[in-house]
Amino acid sequence: MRVPGVAALAAGVAEDSVLMIAMVVRQMLGRDGPDGRGAAGQNGIRPDGQASAYALGVSQPASDFRTAMGQFATGVTVVTTLDGDTPQGITVNALASVSLEPPLVMVALDRRRFIIPALEACGRYAVSILTEDQQWLSDCFAGANVTPGREAFCGADWDPGETGLPLIRGAIASIECTVLNRFEAGDHFLYMGRVDHVRLQDETAPPLLYHRRRYLRIERATTTTVAGKPESPAD
Repeated sequence: MRVPGVAALAAGVAEDSVLMIAMVVRQMLGRDGPDGRGAAGQNGIRPDGQASAYALGVSQPASDFRTAMGQFATGVTVVTTLDGDTPQGITVNALASVSLEPPLVMVALDRRRFIIPALEACGRYAVSILTEDQQWLSDCFAGANVTPGREAFCGADWDPGETGLPLIRGAIASIECTVLNRFEAGDHFLYMGRVDHVRLQDETAPPLLYHRRRYLRIERATTTTVAGKPESPAD
């Protein structure tokens, strides 16, 4: 597997973004723990009044956390929206499928990102899943010093989707969403989106992957059937 290094992705994509997605569970599900008895609060006391057996707030070096999350391989997407009639986009790898019925997705964005005002004014966003041949788009939308730059939508070919949002031409798939909720999680905003339309462009194209702060390209792989329940994604 060939692993070309890149630094530009760090401008728009951070490993700690991935963990932000899990944090919304506490806000959405009443802070219940996996055993249904309630998760402990910051004072170590669960909502049922019982003391937690585990200490909270243990100090952890940020570098260790970043390294650990870097072990989690992800795909790479460009999240787009409209600023009036002008398309805007940013590289994002913190994407999660939240629900099938109704179809919901969520993206995590650092609250300092330039695209936040346009996204919130528009109230909608699209996600285009990049192929391995679109690394240059990932770099550009992450803020790389290239021409044309992000302010010129990276010179990317795009089409308006069914809802008018800009979709990257040649992406594996694109999803158009309406923002239902915004959750605050640390230094990120989590945008829960209702899926309004899905465009499948090239389901057989190899995806661009991100792992340990580097891009990955699939050169040799085998597939294995997932064993699970009938409602499993494998089915």
